[in-house]
Amino acid sequence: MKNNLYKSWLKILKWSIYFFILIAISTCDIDKMFPPCEPEEPLEAQLYIYLSINKENNRIPITIFEGKIEDSVIVWEDFSEEEEFWVYLPLNKYYSAMAEYKVGDKTIIAVDGDDMVTKKFDDGVDPCWEIHGGYLNCELFYDK
Repeated sequence: MKNNLYKSWLKILKWSIYFFILIAISTCDIDKMFPPCEPEEPLEAQLYIYLSINKENNRIPITIFEGKIEDSVIVWEDFSEEEEFWVYLPLNKYYSAMAEYKVGDKTIIAVDGDDMVTKKFDDGVDPCWEIHGGYLNCELFYDK
């Protein structure tokens, strides 16, 4: 009887682990977990920006800087009506972004920065270039 109970628990545990792995993989951005492999070193890639769109902020002014914001090297400036968008920019640089939100009579500025770099992996047969970074979260988080 104990042996059957033990086998039942092992079976439940095994299927629970499979279930949680499946959920984890399906809810993650696969490209963040496993960047695609390129045979040649890429020169540009997509820099992703995440914003908060709501009734009060349905068109967000955003500025992207090469380097830190304090360096004031603007590489892209426009408005976005999307919660997620991207811009092609040169690789192997640090980028920062600034999004401006209105909350009542206040202005809130959300800032984030990230390196967007290439990394080479060579298994002795085929070199592989991966792109790492390039995800900026300028979403609006605040207590009402």
